[in-house]
Amino acid sequence: MDESKEANAFYHALYIYLKKTQVINRKLSCVSNVVCLKTFKHFDKNDFIRNLKALENVDSESVEKAYKDLGSTFDKSYLEEIKEVDDTSKVIFISIDRMLPRNVQKYHNCTLLTIIDVNDATASFYPLNADTKNLIPSDDYKLTFSRETNQVELQILCKNEGSSNWLQFVLIKKVQSWIDSFSKEEIQQNIESHNLINSELYNSTYASLKEKYGRELEANWKETTDPKKFIYEDIAIASYLIVLWKHERDAENIIDPQSFVDLGCGNGLLVYILSQEGHRGYGIDLRKRKIWDQYPSGTDLREYAIIPSDENLFPDIDWIIGNHSDELSPWISVISARSSYKSRYFLLPCCAFEFSGAKYQRKGGIKSLYMSYIDYLLSISDVCGFSSTKLDRLKIPSTKRICIIATGRIHSQAEFQLQCQNIQNFINQENSSESNSNIWSETFKPRDKIEPVRNCTKIEKSLKDSITKVIFDKLLEERSFCDKFPEWNCGGKIRMSDAVNLILEEDLKKLKSECGGLQTILRNKHQIFEVHGGVIKIRMPQRITEKNLTRRNAMKNVIKTLQCYFYKNHPNACPLNDSECCYRH
Repeated sequence: MDESKEANAFYHALYIYLKKTQVINRKLSCVSNVVCLKTFKHFDKNDFIRNLKALENVDSESVEKAYKDLGSTFDKSYLEEIKEVDDTSKVIFISIDRMLPRNVQKYHNCTLLTIIDVNDATASFYPLNADTKNLIPSDDYKLTFSRETNQVELQILCKNEGSSNWLQFVLIKKVQSWIDSFSKEEIQQNIESHNLINSELYNSTYASLKEKYGRELEANWKETTDPKKFIYEDIAIASYLIVLWKHERDAENIIDPQSFVDLGCGNGLLVYILSQEGHRGYGIDLRKRKIWDQYPSGTDLREYAIIPSDENLFPDIDWIIGNHSDELSPWISVISARSSYKSRYFLLPCCAFEFSGAKYQRKGGIKSLYMSYIDYLLSISDVCGFSSTKLDRLKIPSTKRICIIATGRIHSQAEFQLQCQNIQNFINQENSSESNSNIWSETFKPRDKIEPVRNCTKIEKSLKDSITKVIFDKLLEERSFCDKFPEWNCGGKIRMSDAVNLILEEDLKKLKSECGGLQTILRNKHQIFEVHGGVIKIRMPQRITEKNLTRRNAMKNVIKTLQCYFYKNHPNACPLNDSECCYRH
């Protein structure tokens, strides 16, 4: 990475520190930006600080006046501009931020002045309060970014008791880790698509396979999933692998087409295409799909659960494939490494899981869950001893398109068994337990063969009724009326994020395993609520004549089976009479 990108990572880290100081200073509740200015001229910092400290009330107007009194000019800015600044710029940012404590009985608000000089790659911090009471560091200090070493350095400008340790051992390390994270993230996020294969060959291969398989598969699709997405995504993945493997055959003088096994093969489409194109292989999944029966007899699809163990190795297979393999994703590199010395793998991760089968927990708060998981999988590949682990970006209709390709070994073939033991030691450490059998992880559990229904239909009725009432009553607190029902309180609006805070924590835990959770419950109560764009409001009662009844004479045959919620629960009852309302009074 070049120096300018590293420096940009420094300014991005400064933005996080100013915007969310509470991330590393747990005494703070949040940070409020009073004002952010920018200038292109140096000024007398001491006079400016003296003017600010003399202010009784530090607000945007008084700060601007204090700066004008120096005879300098400025432009108004915003914090976000700091992380977007060009490293070659001569701009100086001036930010005034108010630090708000968690414990208001113990601490008072503190105000911090930050001066960022982009030309010098420095950020200087000056607490404006006479006594910060250790809510924030009382020292004046400066951070300087070295473009030569890509390291940030700390300088105490004015030392006071009690805060230098925090600056040296907490702040400086955190800012450096942010810089390193942003730098690495930048590299990974800007991966060019298909940087490991010949794009021209891929395009011709994809066009050929699309013409050969696309329409026929679409016409005979038996699954409930979107055929266009899944068919053409798997055609794209198959095209990529076919071209990748051709490159390998050419480079390694391999004659026969590579063999493969697809772990967690799902609909089996990738297995079908690769097999038809001359690659010997098979797919394994714990649940058979309807479309399996549509494939020709040469498509080898096997229905059973894969438990990572000595019993599930593939020594005669060249490539292990993990295409959206979910709970098997962290195991793909392990299975490949322990199957044979020459095994390679292709992994396209989607949902993030750990070795135990539990959902992966993000390490640190800077990277996205997805990129953090990619890093986690790369670290496993390194432990497994692959000498070449590369990332590429596929051209598929998905937001999760980064694949991992690993080949070669850093150890000799004579050290194969020793390396397998090292891998097992790593797994034991990750799981905080030891395996005394051929099964590599005692805690791993594959998903259920029958997928559980997660649409909130399994939640107790009493809980759904309780949540409905809480949200409904909250909406009614804001009184509003409309022309349609001028004497009926239509209620207000609340955001989904605010609605979550109305629900008891123990009830939220019960919703956690349900797809959609609270939102699904409210959408299912479509008689009562409208949910759109993350905003909830009360749905206007509908007359029977307003319903979209498609059958002729359906109005005459309507049987009202559901009780009208408004009739019994709204303080103004239902504004419609029984004959008009779609629901029973």
